[in-house]
Amino acid sequence: MASPPRSLVDALRLLQTSLVERAALERTADRSLFLSEASQCLSESRDYMTTMPQIAKLAIPRVADWCTIVVLDENDTFRRVAVVHRDVSRAPIARAYLEGFPPDKHRQNSLMSVFEANRSILSDDVTDEDLVKASQSEDHLAILRGLGVRSTIMLPIVARGAPVGVISLAMSDDTRRFEPADVTLAEDLARRCALAIDNARLLRDVERRHAAEQSARAQAETANRAKDDFLAMLSHELRNPLSPVVTALELMKLKATDDSKREREVIERQVKHLSRLVDDLLDASRITRGKLELRLASIDLGKVVRRAVEMASPLLEQRRHHLSVELSDDVLPVNGDAVRLQQVVANLLANAARYTEPGGRISVFAGHEGDELVVRVRDNGQGIDSATLPQIFELFVQGPRAPDRAEGGLGLGLALSRNLVEQHGGTLSAHSEGPGRGSELVVRLPRLSDDESKRAEDLVSTPVSGNHSVVTGAGRRVLVVDDNVDSAELVAEFLRSVGHVVYIAFDAPSALELAQRERPEVAVLDIGLPVMDGYELAETLRSLLGKDAPRMIALTGYGQENDRARSAAAGFSSHMVKPIDVRSLLKIVDAAK
Repeated sequence: MASPPRSLVDALRLLQTSLVERAALERTADRSLFLSEASQCLSESRDYMTTMPQIAKLAIPRVADWCTIVVLDENDTFRRVAVVHRDVSRAPIARAYLEGFPPDKHRQNSLMSVFEANRSILSDDVTDEDLVKASQSEDHLAILRGLGVRSTIMLPIVARGAPVGVISLAMSDDTRRFEPADVTLAEDLARRCALAIDNARLLRDVERRHAAEQSARAQAETANRAKDDFLAMLSHELRNPLSPVVTALELMKLKATDDSKREREVIERQVKHLSRLVDDLLDASRITRGKLELRLASIDLGKVVRRAVEMASPLLEQRRHHLSVELSDDVLPVNGDAVRLQQVVANLLANAARYTEPGGRISVFAGHEGDELVVRVRDNGQGIDSATLPQIFELFVQGPRAPDRAEGGLGLGLALSRNLVEQHGGTLSAHSEGPGRGSELVVRLPRLSDDESKRAEDLVSTPVSGNHSVVTGAGRRVLVVDDNVDSAELVAEFLRSVGHVVYIAFDAPSALELAQRERPEVAVLDIGLPVMDGYELAETLRSLLGKDAPRMIALTGYGQENDRARSAAAGFSSHMVKPIDVRSLLKIVDAAK
């Protein structure tokens, strides 16, 4: 323990040292508190343009008599966002400085010196000559003199290595000067401001990107909905005129002689081509929306391939191709949608036929390869170049076409096929050694286990077409309602030709009048009727006729799942999409009770 002081002088010296140390500790504590308060203020708001004035107020008078903060905005322009003075009487002068004389980035001054040097500048003694150099005009000089600047610290606000603003601290009192500790404190404040500004800008950029992504997503969804609506309307408008053409063709088959056989075959082939294009467009829309559903069952892939060959035969025969088919003698069991897999193989055959010169060779193989079932479609056609090969499974992508577009198609078949195969858990790949050397398309599907293969079912037959005989039972009373006169009259003529009694109406009011008078057993109703659509007509018929209401068949150009669900909910027993297969219509009419 130290001995007590020996004289009054020693006691005073000890007291003085203690007071100095205590004052230093208080200043240190006050500076730490100031930085803590500044950090809290900076963290409470993401809008640094409103936060900076609060920081300036915290700095006065604890750090300086006067504080200004300048920030570089998004337009690469300086903005003076804060001016605070400790002397309330000088507040109007400070406000005039803030509002009337914006910082000029293109004029060399002390602000630009700090910004360009990217380092702090301390001026211990600011002279009137310094104020003259810093001023922009006489009025500006008067304001600077009125603020009473004696010493300054100017510090760059640096974010990610680049200056984004400047903090200026000034003393107006001749008795006060900035110390090294003040410079250290100010630099610490500038770093915290820089971090807050950088974080705010990063967050703002993220929010803007997110908003832009949401806007783009919303626009894409709107565009997709518009596209889907357009495709649905397009299919309806295309199917409406196709329907009477198909019905007229069936009537021609019943009445005509062999003299017009070739012409009928041409019409039938082209109508089927148009119908397939419409179906492909709708399938493409369903795939992009993820709404294409499969009806899976245990089936024999070999039978699927045979049916697909039958479907593609007219095109193969038209182009005089030589087709060889090699199918395994064993059952090829797969869990799949027979109709969709048939569509896949038929698409591959049609693709090979279109891109092979007339008289070319096409081969089909289906069999086992390990635990997979494989279908290979090979041709000696024009082949695929290396640049096109990776893209051929994309929507609307086609190989080189002749100017006359004799091959036809929309570039949808392979894209649809790949999607269908992938939904079955398989793969579809393409191989070619280059232009003029043919190509091979390979489908690989998972094979069912032995136990599962025992449940393989026969592929359900596709609708009958061609010159088959028509078998019908007793004539029934049938009401046909369609605002397309050609369609209504031709359907009616076909039904009459096999013994049915048919009444025709072209609008809902006429249909209601006929139904009440003639009491039809079957009503074939077009959905897209004017004034009262087919759904409303069906409900009104059930309400008027009660238990005597006819069995109702929906006839429409809309064939998506929600359309079928709506017709079922409205009480229709069948939903037929134009162009209809009139022979299928006959079966439904004959089965009516």
